[in-house]
Amino acid sequence: MPEGDSIAKLARGMSRVLLGRRIESVDSRVAEVDEKLVHEATVVDIRAHGKNLLIDLSSGFTLHSHLLMRGRWRVRPLTEARSLPADTRLALRTGEVEAFCTAQIVRLVKTDRIARDPKLGRLGPDPLHEGFQIADVVQRMRSAPGRELGDIVLDQAVMSGIGNVLKSEGLFLAGADPFASVGSYDDAQLHAVIQSLAKVLRDNAAPRLSLDKKGGRMTRRTDEAFRGSASRLWVYDKSGQPCLVCGTRVAMKPQGEHVRSTYWCKRCQPPHADPSEPLVPPLREGQMK
Repeated sequence: MPEGDSIAKLARGMSRVLLGRRIESVDSRVAEVDEKLVHEATVVDIRAHGKNLLIDLSSGFTLHSHLLMRGRWRVRPLTEARSLPADTRLALRTGEVEAFCTAQIVRLVKTDRIARDPKLGRLGPDPLHEGFQIADVVQRMRSAPGRELGDIVLDQAVMSGIGNVLKSEGLFLAGADPFASVGSYDDAQLHAVIQSLAKVLRDNAAPRLSLDKKGGRMTRRTDEAFRGSASRLWVYDKSGQPCLVCGTRVAMKPQGEHVRSTYWCKRCQPPHADPSEPLVPPLREGQMK
């Protein structure tokens, strides 16, 4: 499933070709999108909140889409337009481009009611938004002291945008035990964990440096990783491989109600049961090139 960094980049890319444009035709194949409320509206903003893409329209409505596992948005010039894929759910056309999506969740919401919307109103703070406060996330985590750290950071009502890849990578960089309970961490430790997760999200949402030839997600920022000649991730999807810091074999264990795979290093992320125990990040800033 695309994480918050991917949706933020999608929003930026779509903004370049749709922002300020009038929608001249609409093809809706879902009951949740009334074509009359979209047709001839102007796109006034395209933004992300966590894993959700929001397209604000001059009609006072917002197109909300969530890609889930296999959904996509695609944009192509009208000169290249051809038959839409069979699984298309919505298509928008301006005078220059055609944008269409295969997302499972596509619907219209009144823009001024987003804060009260059952799906969008419950979302937690997004680290990519201006004004993001770590203390807000800590407070939400404190409401469930018995939940495991690697489970609660995926809860979009606690913090928006973190998915399975950045969860494993951010917790590794924080030196945090994914299977310890929230209650076993003090506020300063939770602050450090959230800060690590927010950083990997922001780093991957930012425009790529020219040195990065391969593209894709990166948490291990070395010259070799940028050039694609070394691993770009620390632990995710590396079960049984040596940890890139200490050489211990990376472990994997299903976690949480939705049985998501968690990857971690048992030496760099030792078991944590006492709030007085300090977090020991496996890396120092000087090691990250």
